[in-house]
Amino acid sequence: PNAAFSALGSLMSGRRVLTHGRRFVTTALGLMAAGSALSAATAFLIVGFGLGYGWLAVPLCLTGFGMGAMGSANQTLSLEDVPRSSGGTAGGVKQTVERVGTAMGTAVITGIFFAAQAAAGWLTAFAVAFAAITFFLLAAMALAVHDERYHRVRASR
Repeated sequence: PNAAFSALGSLMSGRRVLTHGRRFVTTALGLMAAGSALSAATAFLIVGFGLGYGWLAVPLCLTGFGMGAMGSANQTLSLEDVPRSSGGTAGGVKQTVERVGTAMGTAVITGIFFAAQAAAGWLTAFAVAFAAITFFLLAAMALAVHDERYHRVRASR
């Protein structure tokens, strides 16, 4: 469900990012953070109360939608002020930074997961890893809010 909703979020983002601007990225990050927090909560409900695994699909849909919306919007907004002649270089730099960030994030979250798994079991580790993901998404959301305010002030000058 994550991938399907990611595609849907991407399609909807492309239509709305130019009218809603950076607030769209902030909202998408909020959806991702909510989905990740709900995934962690769902894992705790599975462990503690025997909730079925299928319930994880619900928050993963929310996360997927946010991922698709954020990726498409971020691409558009990041490159909107780049001259056409430099677009390829700017896109390449952006993608390289994203790949390095993804590799670092994967390493950190994997380390958190396996440390928690050794101490408390797989489902608890799943919940702890998603809680860590939520923390990082909230940090990204704080940066997005700052970026949104910066561009609003800059545009009013």
